[in-house]
Order: sequence, then C-alpha cells, then structure tokens
Amino acid sequence: MKYFKGLFTLIILLISFLAKSQDVDSLFNIARELAFNGNREEARKVCNQILNTKPTYLDAAVLKGRTYAWDKMYDSSVVSFQYVFSHKIGHRDGISAMTDVLIWSKNYEEALKYANIGISFHPTHQDFYIKKATILLKIDEIEKAKKALSQVLDLNPSNEKALAILKKENQKLMLSKIEVVHDFEFFQEPYIRRRHLTYISYANKTPIGSVIARLYVNDIVKDNEHIYQNELGYQAELTAYPKIANGLYSYVSYGYGFNRLFPKHRAGLELFKSLPWSFETSLGFRYMQFISSTDSSKKDIFVLTGSLGKYYKNFWFSFRPYITPKDVGVSQSYFLTIRYYLSSADRYIFLQSGIGSTPDESSGDVVDYELYKLDKKKIKIGYEGPIKDRWTIKARLGYEYTEYDTQKYRDQWNITLGINYKF
Repeated sequence: MKYFKGLFTLIILLISFLAKSQDVDSLFNIARELAFNGNREEARKVCNQILNTKPTYLDAAVLKGRTYAWDKMYDSSVVSFQYVFSHKIGHRDGISAMTDVLIWSKNYEEALKYANIGISFHPTHQDFYIKKATILLKIDEIEKAKKALSQVLDLNPSNEKALAILKKENQKLMLSKIEVVHDFEFFQEPYIRRRHLTYISYANKTPIGSVIARLYVNDIVKDNEHIYQNELGYQAELTAYPKIANGLYSYVSYGYGFNRLFPKHRAGLELFKSLPWSFETSLGFRYMQFISSTDSSKKDIFVLTGSLGKYYKNFWFSFRPYITPKDVGVSQSYFLTIRYYLSSADRYIFLQSGIGSTPDESSGDVVDYELYKLDKKKIKIGYEGPIKDRWTIKARLGYEYTEYDTQKYRDQWNITLGINYKF
C-alpha cells in the first residue's frame, strides 16, 4: 500500500514539475495513458491542468470530452467539445468526437449536422462520410447513405469500413451509376478535323470493389462532313477495382476495338497501396495493340506506369509517369493532376498538365501508333459536382500543343461534357 501511495505521489510531483515547465506534450501523453488504462477521472484532472497552463491546447479538451463520453456523461462531454469549437470551429478531432457522442446518445439529427460540418471543413477525410452513412442508415435514409458511401469509395476504393457496411447492408445499398460523356476535339493542321468521342458506362460498387462497363463510339469528321456520316469506331471496355486487403486494391481493365479508330486490344493492370500520412502509391502496366491502316500489320506497345498521390487538406495531388520501351531507348510521359475538393468528395475543380501521350484516355492519342509516339504538351481544367441528389455533371476544357509529323506542331482544343445518374 505504501508503494502505491509513493508511486501516486511521484506521479503528482512529476505532473506538477511538467506543468511548471509548460511541457504540455508530455503531460498530454500521461493523460492519454491514464485514459486508455481506465483511469478516466485522473486523466481529466491532467487535462484540466494542461488547459490551465495552455488554454489553446485543444487536444486535451477533446480527450477530456471523450473520457466523459466513455463514462456516459454526455452533457459534460458536449461542454468540452463546445470549448474546442469556441477556439477553432473546424477542429477535425473535435468534430469527429462530437459526432460520435451524439450517435452514442442517439441524437441522430445533431450527429448528422456535425458529420456534415466535418465534411464541409475536411472534404477528403473519409471517416466523416462513414459516420454520415452510419447515421443515415439508422434513420432509414437509404438513398443518402448510399451517396455517402459512394463518396468514400470515390476517395478510397479499398476503404474497409465502407466495404464492410456494403457487405452487411447489401440488399439496401446497391450502388450503381449510369454515365454519358461526350468529348470534342478540334484542330486545323495539316487539315481541319473534328473528333467526336462518346461513351456510355454502367458502374456498380460491390462489396469486393467497383466494376465498370463502357461502350465508346468514335467519329473523326472531315471538313464539310457531318457527324456520324462516315465510318464510326467502336470499343467495348470492362474495368474493375477489386480490393485485395485493407489499404490495397487493384485496377484491372480490358478493351476491344472493332475497327481502326481504336486499338484492337487495350489492357491494364495496376496495384494501389495506401501509405501513412495520406499518401498512396501504385505500380502497373498498360498494353495496346494497333493495326496498321496501310498493311494490316500489328504493333504491340507495353507501357510501364505508376503513381504517387497525396491528400493535403482539401487538395489531392497525383504524379504519374508512363515509360514506353522502344526499339532504341524509351519514350517518357509525365502528368501531374490536382483536385481541389469544394464541399464533398464528389464536388471538385480539376487541373492536369503533362507532356507526352497517355494510354488511359480514349483520345486521338490512341487512334494510331504513329500519333501515339509523337511529342505533346497538354493542360486541362475542369469541374465535377452534383446538381441534384442523384445527378452529377462534369465539364473540362483542354489545350494541346502536339506534334502531328516530325518537327511539325499544331494547336489542338478539347471540350468534355458529361452527366451521370446514381441509383
């Protein structure tokens, strides 16, 4: 007994010394250890000591509020979180903790309000969408819950919590989407051409990952011709993003072109891995087989690719190279993509810049092997966002300075418009 009294006295003396030294980080570590070991009253005393020393040390107020919640003292818990918001209204951990407390106390209306506040301040933080979906399922708002889960899986197709909810509520939460997109491309050198590319797709987010089926129609219109007047190109494509493990998923794709306006075969395989500090990396390859329009010979192209992505506040950054082995040396393309999320995971503005060709777009780049290997510089801006509960639009404008023959360049403009419906 004397041993425990002596140990407790030593802890109090250590706390007093640290407070005087204003070593609040060390004090906070002690408070966390006390709280997680079940000594919640003592943890709250240490948190109070921290806040008396440094009132803006908000992590201590959040921890204090959580300990009240663990003891089912919800009113006291809410007071602690309101203290946090009086200093920083968008405090992420404070909003998350407040949402949890309101769920536990079955105050779902207020919990939904705070989940939405969390999304508005932190639109790339996946946990707020999970909390929102959980609340909506509890109040039988199935369609809105589907939308929240869809937003999570847009950010991270391998999110384990979202996939677990999908598996558990499979009958309620069939997440499907139909999309129609039209892409218009225009250039005047060495002749006037207009390219119209339209696709319709059906996507379904299943418990094991997303599956997307697309049908492309391509028409290259000459001067004084009308759209869909002459030869059309068709390509059927199937893409999946199966989950392998928590934080690890894959991209698998195959497309078949029915005539020369698309590659005969087009395939891709890539592994994506989530990393600490909101990073994601990937490694994979693309394959295309072109059929010559002059002698019907076949040309196979293998492209090595990968990516490094990072979420930072409302931004998502992604850098992706494409390395294509050639008979002599390699061809290199590089692309940087930036998204800025406005109020949710499905509303953002978009910027992409790069040099070279990409096999991931069904553009003029991949109509012909000779065009694919030529030099290009590109920039594209755009917007995507919902216009109603189930409807989303996208719009993009692009410019290319592209080589159409050896050392001969042209200006090329691109406009993309699309709409999708989720059900």
